[in-house]
Amino acid sequence: MRDPTTLPLRIPLPVVLALAGYSRSTLRNRQRAGLMPKPVDRGTSGGIYDRDAVLKALKIVKDDAPEKQDWSISADAFRKDRPRQIRGAQAPRGRHAPRAVSGAGSPSPVRLVADNSPAA
Repeated sequence: MRDPTTLPLRIPLPVVLALAGYSRSTLRNRQRAGLMPKPVDRGTSGGIYDRDAVLKALKIVKDDAPEKQDWSISADAFRKDRPRQIRGAQAPRGRHAPRAVSGAGSPSPVRLVADNSPAA
């Protein structure tokens, strides 16, 4: 679909349906609920809609300016939020302790399974 900013000021019903991803019946139900605008004029393909009202209803374009955010950071807040120190951390214990071999915690002894040496 086209970029919403390049659309004409009035858009036909098929373009509205393509932008919203609705069927005609879903669009009618949303118009009855007040979630979508009604057509401003009759067109050959079902209706002509105000582009800005449709984009605002679909939350593609916002009408108001974004709120200004405070990005200042205090040093104390940074120290408080940073992760705990790793130096001197205790190793995990219990069933979640990492180990190389599952089981008793020590590798099993090496066994000789087959002897392929030539007979003397």
